[in-house]
Amino acid sequence: MDDDCPREEAQATAISMIFLAETMIKLEAIEQKYEQSIKLVRCENLQDRLAEFIISSCRSDVSGKARCVGFNALTQWIISQLLAEGGPSSSRIGEAISIAVLSLFSDDVAVARFACSCLRTVGRCLPQLHQYSNILVESTITALSLVTSKLLIEFATRSRERLLFCPLLFTLAEWTLNTPKGK
Repeated sequence: MDDDCPREEAQATAISMIFLAETMIKLEAIEQKYEQSIKLVRCENLQDRLAEFIISSCRSDVSGKARCVGFNALTQWIISQLLAEGGPSSSRIGEAISIAVLSLFSDDVAVARFACSCLRTVGRCLPQLHQYSNILVESTITALSLVTSKLLIEFATRSRERLLFCPLLFTLAEWTLNTPKGK
């Protein structure tokens, strides 16, 4: 999954690897460098490589379609981390959620809606996310409130805001209602 591979296909492959990553690190894979011979290797850092690939695709893929597919992968990666036995193994969950929040401002409304969908789905795992970082939950709710307020002000003037306002409002409600109380 390097920079030369087709982006949507690479994202689809990443999605299928998310839940197999723990099993796959036990398997050997074929590695071939340009001028070197073929050898068998183990990918001990598969979770980290998947996280890096998915996060960078959501942040900077030039294709809006690839970023949308990337947000599907990002959603599944965050959920898999939050529901993992023993808790999350990655420290990049905050970065992943921040990218989704920042992508709400994308000029490509499809990317913004996929980022919103990512956040709404993650909102169903708020008890686990709250246990991971209550500050992350609180700051995300604050950011969602500010983005929703901004869209409400601009609602009448731009069609982009009209397409994003209701999904964002439901996402904010999901996060607010699912936040653990009194912890």
